[in-house]
Amino acid sequence: MKDNYMSIGFILIILNTIMVQFISLFPNYVFLRIGINIDNLWLSLHIFPFSASLIATIYAKRFKLLISLFFGFFAIGMTILGNFISNRFREQSDFEGLYGAIDMFQISFFINIPIALLASLIGFVLIPNSHTQND
Repeated sequence: MKDNYMSIGFILIILNTIMVQFISLFPNYVFLRIGINIDNLWLSLHIFPFSASLIATIYAKRFKLLISLFFGFFAIGMTILGNFISNRFREQSDFEGLYGAIDMFQISFFINIPIALLASLIGFVLIPNSHTQND
């Protein structure tokens, strides 16, 4: 895991994007019928970018904050890419075209960058650095 933290982070964020696109295919009443609160489901999907940034903060030897923020920006890029793909294959979309991409960037920026910063803070403060002393 020490050497593969970047790959794991990429996989987590790509998995997050795939799950968001899959969940958005279904209307809200589908989740209500099976007893899943859609707001809690959307909120729980933020654990993937958080985990990617936290793993990067824990296992990176140098530039921990920079790598953690990189995953925040990668999550932003994947959000915009997911929105672009969604626009190409669906009839209706909330954010279309260049202005839609700009809107998605703004929304995703103010979600993913604080998540990456919070993960970095938790990684720096709560997790001991004993594994870096042994390397």
